[in-house]
Amino acid sequence: MHLDETSRRIIALLSRDGRMSYALLGRSVNMSEAAVRQRVQRLIEAGVLRIACLVDPEQLGFPRAATVGIKCRGSFETVAKAIETVDGVQRLAVTSGSINVMALLLATDDEDLLQKVNEIRCLEGVRDVEIFMHLNRHHKPELTL
Repeated sequence: MHLDETSRRIIALLSRDGRMSYALLGRSVNMSEAAVRQRVQRLIEAGVLRIACLVDPEQLGFPRAATVGIKCRGSFETVAKAIETVDGVQRLAVTSGSINVMALLLATDDEDLLQKVNEIRCLEGVRDVEIFMHLNRHHKPELTL
């Protein structure tokens, strides 16, 4: 889908405030409320835009976070599907380079994190695991297009 400048501005505004009203969104991009509602709906239907709720893991009792790099033997996709089943895995990507799969893992404390990492280590097809502890979290809410 081709994104014109107006669609890009709408996406940027919603990335800052996903609850922005259609009326305010319309005023911000010089469109009527109805027109901007239709535009947002088209972006959603095309899969360009998804309205979601972001939560703070720390506020939900998960103050520990780590990115886990996994080296695999065999099918990366098979290992990735197995890792998806581990409690606390929030994001997963099959990657290029020396690490085959990267997983974002949330935990209640270091002991919980270690238990989850050991669960990943024991999965069939996992050759090696490297843990990258998150020391500080930063979030860039706006996507620059």
